[in-house]
Amino acid sequence: DFIAHFFHGRPHRVMSTRVAERRLKQVFQSHRYRLFAREWSGDRPSVDLVCPDGQPCTPAQFVDRLFTEYAHQRGATRWGDKSPAYCAHMPLLAAMFPDAGFVHLLRDGRDAALSMVANWGRLEWHVDLYSAARQWARRVAAARAAGQALGDDRYTELRYEDLTADPATHLRRICTFLGEPFDEAMLTPREGAKREIETDNPFHARLHEPVNRASVGRWRDRLSPADRYIVERAAGRTLRALGYLDDKSVAIDRRARSRLGLLAGKYAVSHTLIRAAQMLGLHPVN
Repeated sequence: DFIAHFFHGRPHRVMSTRVAERRLKQVFQSHRYRLFAREWSGDRPSVDLVCPDGQPCTPAQFVDRLFTEYAHQRGATRWGDKSPAYCAHMPLLAAMFPDAGFVHLLRDGRDAALSMVANWGRLEWHVDLYSAARQWARRVAAARAAGQALGDDRYTELRYEDLTADPATHLRRICTFLGEPFDEAMLTPREGAKREIETDNPFHARLHEPVNRASVGRWRDRLSPADRYIVERAAGRTLRALGYLDDKSVAIDRRARSRLGLLAGKYAVSHTLIRAAQMLGLHPVN
C-alpha cells in the first residue's frame, strides 16, 4: 500500500532521481513492505529502472515501471494491485492511472472485521472489533463514492460471497470488464500459488487451498451476541445499505453497552492520533 503513502495529494509531482532512489530503498528495506521485497526475483533494482537515463519520473511512471518489471518476472504483461487500504484513495489512483479499472470486492463487514482482527490485532495496538468495523465501513463508503464518480467504465463491484459461490461466472464478468481473456486456470489459483507464493506467507497462505466458502458467514459462529452488537453498532448503516444486515435486534446487557462505549472512546483517541501522525508523515495513509 505504499502508493498512497508516498504520493498522497501529489499524483503528478515529478520526482528527481534522488527522491525516486529513496522511495525504492523504502520499498525494499521497510518492514512494512517486506512481502513485496521477498517476492521480488533477483537483486533490488537500481534507480535506473524507474528513472531511465537519469531522467526524473512521475509517480505513475515510478509505480508502473517497478510493477511491470515484477510482472515480467512472472511472465505477465499487465499488473494489478489488491490493497484494501486503497479503497480510501481511489481518486488519487484514478488520477495517476487514467486507464486503470477498479474492481471493488465487497464482503460482509462482520466477516471482514473478524479477518482484520485476526491478521492485525496482535500487531497494531488500535485494532479491535469496533475499529475494524468502523474502518471497513469508512473504506467501503469511500470506494463506492469514488466509483460512482468514475462511472461503470472504470468501476465495478463484486461480492466475495458471490465469487466463492460461482467463481467461473463472476471471473468471466470481471475479465470482460478489464478487457482480459478468461482462462480456466483462474479457477485453480493454488496451482499458481505453488510456483509463486511461499507457504509461510502470512497473508496469502490460503491461496494454497481450493476455492471454498469456509469464511463466508463465519461471524455467525465466531461473534458472541455482545461482539456482534459492537460490530453492528460500528458499521450498521453500511451493512444495512449493502443488504447484509436485517432488522433483528441483538439482546445485550449493561456490560456490553459499557464495552461499546470504551471501544468507541479508544477509537476516537486512536483515530485522532493516527491522523496527526499521518499529517506529520510518521504513519502510512490508510
